[in-house]
Amino acid sequence: MKRVLVFGGTTEGRALCEILPSWPLEVVACVATDYGRQLLEGLSGRIAVHTGRMGPEAMEDLMRVGFACVLDATHPYATEVSANIQAAARRAVERLA
Repeated sequence: MKRVLVFGGTTEGRALCEILPSWPLEVVACVATDYGRQLLEGLSGRIAVHTGRMGPEAMEDLMRVGFACVLDATHPYATEVSANIQAAARRAVERLA
C-alpha cells in the first residue's frame, strides 16, 4: 500500500485527510498543535497523526521512511514551513537515489 504524508494546518489539509483514506493509501498527517490533532481525532484508525512542530531534519527523517507523495497543506503564510518541507523532500529523495 502506498503511503502519503500530509502536512496540515488548514481546512484544506483536514479535507485531504478526510478524503485520502477513501483510496487504498496509508495516510500520515503532521500537525503542529494539539488543536490540529483534535480536529483529526474523528479520523483515527484511518490515518496516523503526528503532533508537534518539526524542523527540517525531523521532516527529512520522517520522509525517508518512504512516502509516494508529500502534500503541503499548511497555511499560505507559513512560508518557512513550506520551504522546510520542500528542502527536506529534496534531501530525502537525493539520499534514496
